[in-house]
Amino acid sequence: MSANIEVKLRAILKEQVEIEADMEEIGLEDDLANWGLDSSGVLKLIVGIEEEFGFQFDDDDFDSKNFQSLNSLVTYVNEKL
Repeated sequence: MSANIEVKLRAILKEQVEIEADMEEIGLEDDLANWGLDSSGVLKLIVGIEEEFGFQFDDDDFDSKNFQSLNSLVTYVNEKL
């Protein structure tokens, strides 16, 4: 399941957030801010995740740690599902 979540998150980052990198270059523990994820990108990411995985972010979920790396995003989405 986690590998499938990772693939979907990489697609969201590439298509909706428009990260200008080959998604395969981004490691699971890389800081996404270093790859260009900014506050407007986080908002796009949230919308993409909500649409793709069918859940809403709760107020408690808006923790920067959830958006730090692909691994933290995979963990977060996995927990929500």
